[in-house]
Amino acid sequence: AGTGTLAFIGLNLLASVCTACILLSAFRPSSVWARILGFAPLSGIGKASYGIYLWHFPIITLLRLENFWLLVLIDLILIGVFAWLSTRFIEGPIRRGVVEDTYRIIDGNPKTSYEKQEYRRALLRARIALISLLALLAISLISMLAVSGDRERKEPEDKKEEETVDNGSESQEEEPVADEIVLPKDFSETNTLFIGDEYAVTAHDTLIDNIPNATVDVAASRYSTSAGPIYEAYANGGWEGQIVIISLSSAGEMYDSLEDLKGRMKNDQLLFIINNRGSEWEQANNSKIEDFVNANDHTYAVDWYGASADHPEYFDGETGGLSEAGASAYMELIKVTVNAVLNR
Repeated sequence: AGTGTLAFIGLNLLASVCTACILLSAFRPSSVWARILGFAPLSGIGKASYGIYLWHFPIITLLRLENFWLLVLIDLILIGVFAWLSTRFIEGPIRRGVVEDTYRIIDGNPKTSYEKQEYRRALLRARIALISLLALLAISLISMLAVSGDRERKEPEDKKEEETVDNGSESQEEEPVADEIVLPKDFSETNTLFIGDEYAVTAHDTLIDNIPNATVDVAASRYSTSAGPIYEAYANGGWEGQIVIISLSSAGEMYDSLEDLKGRMKNDQLLFIINNRGSEWEQANNSKIEDFVNANDHTYAVDWYGASADHPEYFDGETGGLSEAGASAYMELIKVTVNAVLNR
């Protein structure tokens, strides 16, 4: 998908058109769109969509492989298999009233051999359902623990190097760290990964023009929780840059997304977090960013909230993003903030 201002507006229009087509197909089963959307694979995905929604997160969270494309392939296969199983044996029967029927049979008083057989089957279904529920709870718990563990899996290596025993002997010169990242003195020369939401979408072209070596990954309505997985995908794909910049605070609460991203990054990489102005999560997210920056090394805030104060001309009222003047000011703020850190 494109990431410029025109593409941003166009993708929203495309989504609206697709939604209208789906509604049209629902009211007119004989329409062309109904036949297209009724294609067996698409219909199957639709029927298993709830299962896909439920299973994608624990599977993506728990599975870890070095080869990115192999990881994507296995993720898709596992999500498809588990979604089909849960749709076939859990969601489908529940929709057909198996819970009510099972309760009615167990609650009854079987007398005939047929009723006793049905009673045993109902008990078996209840036990399988209970075991499945416990298994789902266990998988969910493991997923949450895995996400929490990601934030703590990398201990600061530089702390170990700084700890020395003062025994009166002459200090020896420290040997250079093998994977130490050498930082340029100018932002335009850095290998930067920029991950952004709709704010950054409208500034995409300006970002590309000012950071020639940047990898810019921006999309509308992107949540901050995507920062960690996006970073890891690029890192697994071979990106080895010095700077990570994120602008992901305008689409929802940030929760523990900053901790998750920082836990995946290398210790020597610099993280710049752009705060926001104008969203309903402005105050909560900006406070979280400030606290996080103060508590972590190699982490810096880009104060767009302060820089955009009293500048309504920075915002485009029609698209909800940045105006041309706003995109320029946005880029200049990033450049000044990063250069100030690089030249300390």
